[in-house]
Amino acid sequence: MLLGNALAALPEEYREVLVMRDVEGLSTVEASAAVGVSAEALKSRLHRARSALRDALRPMLEPQAVESAGLEVEQLSYALP
Repeated sequence: MLLGNALAALPEEYREVLVMRDVEGLSTVEASAAVGVSAEALKSRLHRARSALRDALRPMLEPQAVESAGLEVEQLSYALP
């Protein structure tokens, strides 16, 4: 449910294009026609959607990645840019 909750939290215009492109496999042209925006606008929304989803999932997934690597959370803060 982690991914489902993060997807549900996205704004509708982002969730819509993310699902069309990454789940349903529509092309940029197909998805932009379905949404009624230009291909360029769709690409921008998709980029923002992916970034927002990544940002939403990062806090939930990074502690697990840190623990599996045998590091402490304090060590991670020094390793991140």
